[in-house]
Amino acid sequence: MPTTVSVPGRVEVLGNHTDYNGGRVLVAPTRRVVTVGLKTTTNRRVTVSSDAIRGGVWRPLGALEPATGSDAWANYVLGAVEILRVEGIELGGMRIHVSGDLPIGAGLASSAALCVATMRVILQTCGRRMPSRRLAACAQTVETDFVGVPVGPLDPLSCALGRPGRLLRLDFTREPRVERVAMPRGWNILIFDSGQRHALVSSQYAQRRRECTAAARALGVPKLGLLRPTQFHRRAPALPAKLRRRARHVVMESARVDAAWRILGRGGAAAGIGALLNASHRSSQDDFENSHAAVDRLVARLRAVSGVEGARLTGGGFGGAVIGWVRRENVPRVLAQLAADGGTLPRLLDLV
Repeated sequence: MPTTVSVPGRVEVLGNHTDYNGGRVLVAPTRRVVTVGLKTTTNRRVTVSSDAIRGGVWRPLGALEPATGSDAWANYVLGAVEILRVEGIELGGMRIHVSGDLPIGAGLASSAALCVATMRVILQTCGRRMPSRRLAACAQTVETDFVGVPVGPLDPLSCALGRPGRLLRLDFTREPRVERVAMPRGWNILIFDSGQRHALVSSQYAQRRRECTAAARALGVPKLGLLRPTQFHRRAPALPAKLRRRARHVVMESARVDAAWRILGRGGAAAGIGALLNASHRSSQDDFENSHAAVDRLVARLRAVSGVEGARLTGGGFGGAVIGWVRRENVPRVLAQLAADGGTLPRLLDLV
């Protein structure tokens, strides 16, 4: 029988593009998961297959080379095998199969969940252990070095450390600091598919990272997340207009995470988090320019529905998912109003 491991995705509640900028992020694990099954073999090769894609990919054991073209989807698995080999953890031949219900390209960290799940199933099969933070760092290396996407630490850490029913605050000001708090009683996060596929490889994600680095350099700080809003506003006039907008988004996003955390920690009125989501989306539209017309339309629809306190894009942007902050008692009414408003009913990806 194969060994199987399931890992949830993550939904970014607040903190858009703040992780690699040394800021703060508020996330929650999804109920949807990536499941990876592993069966050892004697043929001295790694074979990867998936429920979602016909055919398979295989490589001989040793220093694995990335797949190309239509087989490139397997690189998250091959990369996880290779990074663990470099870490001194090796299996013999293996067949790895990927399944689960976490949607691909929705901005819910499906690639990070796949990397983390693959590493965990290999470690479990070997009878080995690795601290969750170290495992997350290895998963990030898979994406940056093997797949070639300059992702930050947010997604692998969220997938490795997420706990059902708990919100996770990650502070990347220095070494990542992790805090957890229960989801406020009586509230849900609705996650909808915008219909626009999200793909970091082909998006402007790398360009935004370069712009943030340039803005931090111009402001004289190692990372934008180190600046408080008052500090930023004093220094902002020295920046070119585009870099000023990018930096303002990052600084104010971290401030919004801090504001939400104060509400959650003090048992405050959770409805106030909705206004923070609305402000976050406006910032993504105007300052960071990482939204998309399909995403904006869905956010506007959600805000027009009675019972939705706030809505925004989630994840890296340029497509993907949209979230709404809703009282649990209002969820059926919100879904009914969306079905009756004359537009195409958006696909509900999850309810956290």
